[in-house]
Amino acid sequence: MLCAALSHTSLAGKPAEFMHKKALKDENHPEAAIETLRQYVKKIMSENVTSNGVFGMKMHYNQFGNLFSQKLNGFQQGLEFLGKFQKFILIYRHDKLLQAISEMLASESNLWGSDEEKSRFSLGRPFQESDVLSLTRILSRQIHEEYAWRNILKQLGVIFHSVRYEDLAGATKRELQGGKEYLG
Repeated sequence: MLCAALSHTSLAGKPAEFMHKKALKDENHPEAAIETLRQYVKKIMSENVTSNGVFGMKMHYNQFGNLFSQKLNGFQQGLEFLGKFQKFILIYRHDKLLQAISEMLASESNLWGSDEEKSRFSLGRPFQESDVLSLTRILSRQIHEEYAWRNILKQLGVIFHSVRYEDLAGATKRELQGGKEYLG
């Protein structure tokens, strides 16, 4: 939702999930080595910049971890990569349990967008006892990832803009205005 709104301005780049596993696979795995990753970043930046020179992208924490684990490219390289960006918007969910349920349903149905009506608020099957274990694992990971991002941004010493997903969905115009002010 936020990426589409930013793209629509024609002033905030053309943000997308350039570091999603599928995007990387389609580009023949540039993350395999730091040099090919750097070349890929240059490519996506040149192809997705708006006329005012702005580039933006969406990155989940697991995507950051996949790129910059100690096994692949290293965490320090990840900090250097993020350090090249000037602005950061952290989107998080207040209702962590609903977030976990949403991910569980998306995984089962393979419907990931919030506009995909089938994935909204319906399990589509009876609740099972094993769902408790799945939801607990998902919830734990999601909380870890949110606070890992917060810690990384703190390490970088950047002032970032926080957006609560529920506010973005419920008061879209107000939240987008706040993002616009932050981004300048």
